[in-house]
Amino acid sequence: MLRVGGAGGWRAAAALAVFLGVVAPLGGCGEQKPKEENIRDVVEAQQRARRVKARADLQAIQTALQAYYAEQGRFPDRLDALPFVQEQRIDTSPYAYDPASGQVSLREP
Repeated sequence: MLRVGGAGGWRAAAALAVFLGVVAPLGGCGEQKPKEENIRDVVEAQQRARRVKARADLQAIQTALQAYYAEQGRFPDRLDALPFVQEQRIDTSPYAYDPASGQVSLREP
């Protein structure tokens, strides 16, 4: 079984981004924001955290694809066939994948 090094590091970074993105806007600097503005800040922080996680997952998937190709001599038919994706339970729906070339990219929302 192939293990890609540093897989836990990007998850920790994504968790930190979520924490900082959610907690920082709620901490006051002496001024009080309207409730709607706080909610908007939290939603925007959550969206940023999702984008950071998606980019980190993309890099990990690209590395796993390269390793799969080195071992198997071909790319998998589907991203969810990658052992790394299965182990990490990565949602592959945000990614466009071409099994012929092994190219994977993040779909733009």
